[in-house]
Amino acid sequence: MSAFNDPDWSFSDSVYIMTSASESEVGSWFPEHLKPDEIWEGFVNQDYEAYEIPAETRPVAVWWD
Repeated sequence: MSAFNDPDWSFSDSVYIMTSASESEVGSWFPEHLKPDEIWEGFVNQDYEAYEIPAETRPVAVWWD
């Protein structure tokens, strides 16, 4: 979900936030002009670098189209 075709400007269309906050609360953290197109709980089915999720948190994804 990331692109590295320009080494001076890599980007990702998705960000995972490890949090105990609800999806709607996470959405409220963004000003209107930066609001993600979708927010969901959990990782999408793909390979990830190993990461230990902190206790009492879960991944909440924010995605921009």
